[in-house]
Amino acid sequence: MKSKLNAFQRFVRTEALSGVVLLAFAVLALALANSPWAPLYTELWETEFAVGSGGHSLSLTLHQWINDGLMALFFLLVGLEIKQASRRRHGRRRSRLPPRSAE
Repeated sequence: MKSKLNAFQRFVRTEALSGVVLLAFAVLALALANSPWAPLYTELWETEFAVGSGGHSLSLTLHQWINDGLMALFFLLVGLEIKQASRRRHGRRRSRLPPRSAE
């Protein structure tokens, strides 16, 4: 089990391979959206998923889970990566982000 986990971690750390997987799924999504199976593809995106306990729950479509949840996670990971990269460069010349880089 540990060797499988290590293999998965190496796979995720390999940026080029991760990009290839992302590109493959993007191509698959485009192909499905423009195929005769497009209504099924749309229905998949509109499938509701609920998470909750007790009297509280959160029910969103798959599309909303990806837009809200996974994109927030993505930007959290990007921020952590930038923080880690800036710490690695701490000994060398300090690099600063422009104050208005998001504009």
